[in-house]
Amino acid sequence: STLMSSVSPYRLSPSNTKLRLVEAPSGDDPLVHLRPSAPAIPRFDVVLLGTGDDRAKVAEALIQATGQYTYDASTRLQQRPPIVLSHALVEARANRVATALRDAGALVELRRNDA
Repeated sequence: STLMSSVSPYRLSPSNTKLRLVEAPSGDDPLVHLRPSAPAIPRFDVVLLGTGDDRAKVAEALIQATGQYTYDASTRLQQRPPIVLSHALVEARANRVATALRDAGALVELRRNDA
């Protein structure tokens, strides 16, 4: 068993399970292989700053743009602005939601959210 473990990269544990032992990659970060290699995609929050004159029209636009239930959308619009309506959306989706709300008369802002 001692001779086998010094020659083979595999070791037998007491439960006869094979374990593969490998050396950590060289460099400063031993967990580099676990980290994503692609750059982070920027994310945005859609923030409602004001509903404008027609709150019902804004609520309908919110329901259509985000797929929220009517009760959830109307409850959120009753809060005091600024209201974060959608969290961490990709830029294209955040722009579509913001445009739909702006067309309904709402004052909307996109805030970068890289958290």
